[in-house]
Amino acid sequence: MGWGMLEIGDVIEVEVAEFEEASMLVAEEKHACLIENKSENVDDSKDLEHKLNLYYRLKKVLEDENQVSE
Repeated sequence: MGWGMLEIGDVIEVEVAEFEEASMLVAEEKHACLIENKSENVDDSKDLEHKLNLYYRLKKVLEDENQVSE
């Protein structure tokens, strides 16, 4: 398994343990959301058009599967 930056679609597994006392901070890194950064680079009209196209495609899939009524 390689280590590096997370990509959209990556799957992570988190295990939570309970301790009496917290250990000292070793490192801290802040990352911006990749989706937010991507949206900032796309003008609003194209972003809205993309979202509407995605909505209608997904709606059609659900209608075809009889999952939602018109």
